[in-house]
Amino acid sequence: MGRHFHLKFPLFLSICALVGCGYVEDKIAITRLKPTKDPVLEEIYAFRVKIRQLYNSRHFGELETTAAELRRTKSLFDNGSWKIAEFYDSFSCRSSEPESMWQLHDRIHQDWIAQFPMSITARIAYADFFTDYAWHARGSGFADKVTEEGWRLFAERIGLAQKTLAEQIQVEAYTGIPYLPTGQFVVPTAYRKNLDGIIIAPVVFLWNVEKK
Repeated sequence: MGRHFHLKFPLFLSICALVGCGYVEDKIAITRLKPTKDPVLEEIYAFRVKIRQLYNSRHFGELETTAAELRRTKSLFDNGSWKIAEFYDSFSCRSSEPESMWQLHDRIHQDWIAQFPMSITARIAYADFFTDYAWHARGSGFADKVTEEGWRLFAERIGLAQKTLAEQIQVEAYTGIPYLPTGQFVVPTAYRKNLDGIIIAPVVFLWNVEKK
């Protein structure tokens, strides 16, 4: 038993030495690593900064033009993400921001809609804002940890998001009306007295008719 122990112990030390040596080499290799930048993520970041600056400066006309072009071309970044999605994400407000900052964002969105009342872009952005604002009130904790006031504000702001989108649906419905009644008309029609089953209708029906 002792002889076997003496044979295994040096082997154990050798393995530990090799592992330790490898660990030291890994640490040395790590120190030689240099940070690299993902060109796609850099492009996305630059895009979002540009859009956010237009938003902060209330250059709504440029935002409208950009969004319309992104929808028309269905542009993607090289990682497959939609540019229009990154466009809307550029307006987000951090949850840690004070209430005054959220109210500032609210006013910016209202100004955007006031300047472009028919804009689908402005209302989608405003609905996104209300959704984020709702989660800001609720918090990210479990449901049983949310306060009564948190739930009230959450429901209220989600409702405002839904209302904002419903308003835009109405705008779109009246923008592209499928038909528009312009009046009424009657086709003068005479029938013999011995006919039965005549259907009184705006148009002439030639069935269901029989002699009395």
